[in-house]
Amino acid sequence: PFLAAGGFDESFPANSAEDVELAFRLADQGARFVFNPRARVLHRHPERVRDYLRKKARYGFFRTRIYRRHPRKALGDSYTPPMMAVQIALAGAAAGLALPAATGRGWGTRGLGVTLLAFGATTLPLTWRARRSDPPLAPLVPGLVFCRAFAQGLGIAAGLGVLLTSKAPLGRG
Repeated sequence: PFLAAGGFDESFPANSAEDVELAFRLADQGARFVFNPRARVLHRHPERVRDYLRKKARYGFFRTRIYRRHPRKALGDSYTPPMMAVQIALAGAAAGLALPAATGRGWGTRGLGVTLLAFGATTLPLTWRARRSDPPLAPLVPGLVFCRAFAQGLGIAAGLGVLLTSKAPLGRG
């Protein structure tokens, strides 16, 4: 199936979502995916938060290209947790409310507070998991998840901007 599908689309820069795009193509061709607990994969993870956030922004940027090719997946796929879209939207809303809140507008402050509370609620499952496995990390989880969601949102916004303003080739479709 890998070779029949044409393999990875090399128009994507390395480590930018080419694996997700291939999985979507394979699924469109009827491939069945199964979990093998004995399978081992080597992943290189960024060691610095800045590099991690840059990677997440890049993923967001290239996801727009993937969803243009596979529009049904934009509304939900088995790869992306549904809560991630909610977190990205809430992080964007919080960023948009930050200026009105900072300038003392009551509605901005209230809106920002409600938005951040809602965002915090979305991080509770991961925070509790971190509390069990790595207690010192747990208090950092909401902030890290917010930064991740904001970075992905920026990437998505930039990717949409490029798709809407250029005739850039999409590669294989």
